[in-house]
Formats: sequence, structure tokens, C-alpha cells
Amino acid sequence: MAARARDTAGALPTERLRIRSRATFVVTTAVLVLALVGVTIAGVLIGDSKLLLGDVLNWTQGRSGQAITFVLDTRVPVSPPPSSRARPSPSPGP
Repeated sequence: MAARARDTAGALPTERLRIRSRATFVVTTAVLVLALVGVTIAGVLIGDSKLLLGDVLNWTQGRSGQAITFVLDTRVPVSPPPSSRARPSPSPGP
């Protein structure tokens, strides 16, 4: 009960995938990169506690408070170098 079908193993030259133009490729790539950057930034800002972009900027410069530092240290896998992180408060003297 086999039906005869045309062999489609080889693709004809007109059936191959081709890029329409260089401009289309560049625009598509740029849109995808911008979407990836937007999703990454949204992933940092939105979570169990919502943050502002200024909070992230202060954290990268080591000027954020303890709460923001704790949240971003747990949210971002790579933290800023220890020299630029928020310094602990000095311990009270004797």
C-alpha cells in the first residue's frame, strides 16, 4: 500500500534559505540584541523586591545601602570588586 512520492532529499537552488539583504540582517540582529539587553535589565530590576535603575548604578559604584547591596548581591551572579562595594560600618569602640 505504498504510495509513490517524489524524493525530496535534495533541495533545489530556489528552495534554499537566503538572507534578503544586509540591511535586513543588521536590523534583525540589532533588534534581538536590544531585546536581550532589555530582558537582562528587567531581570535585575524586577524580583522579590523591585529596584530602580539608580539603585543598580549606586550599587555598582559602592554607594548603596545594606538592603540594596544584599538584594543585588543575591540577584547578580558577578558582583563588583570588593574595593568598590559598600563598606561595613565601623564597630563601636571600647
